[in-house]
Amino acid sequence: MPRGRPRKSATEHRLAGNPSKGVILDDQFVPRGAPFVPEHLADDAKACAEHIIQCFTTKHLTAADSYALSAFSTAWAWHKAAVEEMAKPGFEPIVVGDSGMKPSPWFQIMNKASEQMLRWSAKLYLTPVDRASIRTVSGDRSKSKFDGLIGADDEIRAGH
Repeated sequence: MPRGRPRKSATEHRLAGNPSKGVILDDQFVPRGAPFVPEHLADDAKACAEHIIQCFTTKHLTAADSYALSAFSTAWAWHKAAVEEMAKPGFEPIVVGDSGMKPSPWFQIMNKASEQMLRWSAKLYLTPVDRASIRTVSGDRSKSKFDGLIGADDEIRAGH
């Protein structure tokens, strides 16, 4: 898995602004199709994926994002299962094994699932920090006092 933050698309660069005034190249490959929830996922993972697809509107998820969403959702389902098991009244946090006392395997499952969720969340823009890097374009922005100084905008052209 590559390290670091995933590369932003040209659309995301335009939404976030271009303070360096560098050239923004158009995307060479833009996936098409709506995201989907694979049939092989467990019910909890399906519910997680469906919830993200329904709630997330800032970044346009495509069919290609479905695989990352599937990995995140599966990790979430395993994390949920571990937490539920650990919350049961008879749960023993320390178990006796062949080599002596050790933590319950459910701790390892929970921790590994958490690590996977954190890895995939950046790619899906699921954390507040990741979402803050994308500014949305509001349709009702107030016009600048400098609008129309260099050239007439469409409304002025349509009126003359």
